[in-house]
Amino acid sequence: MISALIKENRDLKRQIDRASRQTISDTSGTADRLLRSIQRRITRAGEGDRTTGRRRAVAAAPASRTRRKITDPEVLERRRQALAKARAARAAKRATAS
Repeated sequence: MISALIKENRDLKRQIDRASRQTISDTSGTADRLLRSIQRRITRAGEGDRTTGRRRAVAAAPASRTRRKITDPEVLERRRQALAKARAARAAKRATAS
């Protein structure tokens, strides 16, 4: 594994040399980005722990917001009917299970 890292390090240094020669004639920032990415890879290769480079998704805390009270009579009636229908379906399911 160490020999593989040494070989990779040598290859990356060659790429840096090639890219630095290219920056003299290149006026855009692409060569600079290339250099930075290669240098990043070199420093990561030298580190002991090997990671995949993926970042872990940080679990965001659920936003707890207080909802406004529903005052519309039509919406309240539809909700009551839906709740009654769900209770009836649950009771029927329990009756068939036992």
